[in-house]
Amino acid sequence: MLNYKAERTVLEHKHKYRISYKSGNYAGWKLSVKRTEFIGTTSDTNKLTGSKVKFKNAVIRNSATNSSGMPSTVSGTGAEGIEIPADQAVDLVTAGANEGIGTWIYSLGENVEQGRQSVELFVPVSNYAVDNYVSTFTWSLTDAPTEEEA
Repeated sequence: MLNYKAERTVLEHKHKYRISYKSGNYAGWKLSVKRTEFIGTTSDTNKLTGSKVKFKNAVIRNSATNSSGMPSTVSGTGAEGIEIPADQAVDLVTAGANEGIGTWIYSLGENVEQGRQSVELFVPVSNYAVDNYVSTFTWSLTDAPTEEEA
């Protein structure tokens, strides 16, 4: 039986994702995100073609009671960050076997001010229709055993 819990909160522009991993098999886990193209709310033919979203300044922390190893891969760290292209899943955190056990928090930014600057949207110059544009971000937490364990 797998026992995962993922929560997402946005408080004062600080983006946090809390993962509690207590599966008992310790095969590992993976946090990923996928977004849709930005589409107009008044007409779905209105699109922000070529727009880019980037996550920057990612930090991963464990709870005070966690005693397992840090996840082996954390994407989006530093000012360069990681691009989240439309319609493609991007792995943000990967915990291998015996890693990431307990509760971990993946946040964009060390503090509120840095959090405000940690999600970047780029829209290329073009003739876009006047509209409100939306994109849906789908977060996935999956069990990720190694190939030997699968």
